[in-house]
Amino acid sequence: MCADQAGGVSIIHSTLNYADFYCLNQPRQTAQAIEFAGKHCAAIAAIGRPERFFQALQTLGIDLKQTIALDDHVVIKPADWPEADVIFITEKDAVKLTMPLQHNCC
Repeated sequence: MCADQAGGVSIIHSTLNYADFYCLNQPRQTAQAIEFAGKHCAAIAAIGRPERFFQALQTLGIDLKQTIALDDHVVIKPADWPEADVIFITEKDAVKLTMPLQHNCC
């Protein structure tokens, strides 16, 4: 996050930074976007602007077959999960998960 001055007013803006992905059910296992080529990928997010997350994944070359945008701050329930080989979720949403993972989540 960065701050600029404009007429004595601080303007705050942020950028998204992406590194390797990691699997929630195996956090030491990391992967790069290229490794998801040819897989049925989906993404789920309960954040303020989920389209930014989905677009960022697509910009990295991940072909999302399905995206699910939930209201901000909603806890993701098992019924919300898409059917996919790999499901991408934000860290913000991941910390709210209460059920054991039955999916390959990154």
